[in-house]
Amino acid sequence: LLERAAALGADGRTVEQKNLHNLHEQVWALLPGFCASADDVASSFPALAKTLGTVLNERPELRPPVLQGLSAMVQHQRSLR
Repeated sequence: LLERAAALGADGRTVEQKNLHNLHEQVWALLPGFCASADDVASSFPALAKTLGTVLNERPELRPPVLQGLSAMVQHQRSLR
């Protein structure tokens, strides 16, 4: 979504660019909800770890939902024990 938004911005289509940027942030905002009820962490987390690490390092505006998601995942896993 971000690549497409950048392309739209280069074409001068700023409204569409902003809409895609907002959509990108809204999709990431869903992460804590998914993590709060994740039952397959042991098998799924290794595939997500690199992406989450990259996002944490390169996209500071996405740190809050990623960190909230990780926290929710840990809390959920603790509650299962």
